[in-house]
Amino acid sequence: MTRNEVLKELYGTTQLKQMKDDFIKEAKKVRTLHNMAEFLSKWNYYFMYETPTTTLKGRSLELRKILINGGIKEDSPIVEFFKMPSEIYTFMNKKDDKKVEENLKKAETDNEDYWKLANNIIKKLSHHIEDKILLNTSNNSDDEKELAYLKVLLLSLATGRRQIEIMKMLEISKKKDMAEYKNLAKKKKDDKNSVVAPILIDVNIAKKYLKDIREVFQTETMTNKQVNSKFNAVVKNALKRYLPELKGEGLHYFRKIYAEACYFKFGKNAPKNKYFTDILGHEFKANSAHHYEAKK
Repeated sequence: MTRNEVLKELYGTTQLKQMKDDFIKEAKKVRTLHNMAEFLSKWNYYFMYETPTTTLKGRSLELRKILINGGIKEDSPIVEFFKMPSEIYTFMNKKDDKKVEENLKKAETDNEDYWKLANNIIKKLSHHIEDKILLNTSNNSDDEKELAYLKVLLLSLATGRRQIEIMKMLEISKKKDMAEYKNLAKKKKDDKNSVVAPILIDVNIAKKYLKDIREVFQTETMTNKQVNSKFNAVVKNALKRYLPELKGEGLHYFRKIYAEACYFKFGKNAPKNKYFTDILGHEFKANSAHHYEAKK
């Protein structure tokens, strides 16, 4: 059986938001060890069954938050059950650190001209959009949707924003020679979810394309998960169709191209790591090396 088949059988739905009330209600009924065993045995399937370790981290936090907000004490054994063992966190962090180290080594020998690359891709995608040169996969393909995929690709590179932001929530306005990006998917610790950063196409064109995309796909009434589930694969396939020279890279690569291109053109010798975090909307985390750099 697949995960969704198991979830449907156990909970009547595959969506957490639709089972959340039952989850809290059943948690509140736990009075004995036997009750607890029954509750945890049932809900462990949603937590763990056929779930990659990388997904567990977010799900662990989500389930505990639902219980606590629903009135279950934070130190309750029920809440504790949905915590991931610290050994798994340590292991995942080590893997992440190793990947970062490998990427840093690659970056040291990276001679790509990202400003040129960004402009070439923007020019190519704009040409496809303006002249309606569409690489539809079949005669029955929807030209309007194909144009919208192209606009998602173009805006992803020109703004450096995430796919979910472009398809559903992002607002763009002109800010002197830059753009202000509002309604970002991930807020910083200061609770700000806006960023002032460069934009690589005209702001008015970007605003029009945002409107076009949402009119075609009607994403504003969808949840983030629904948008990602429905469009991740088709947008990635469009990227492969129109930019085969990128050899299968995903939209995340566009954020790298954007950041590198902006740093080259507008960075003015700012610390590169800090500049990237500022324009991409990340939370800056200083490490030991940064402290040493600050003393120079």
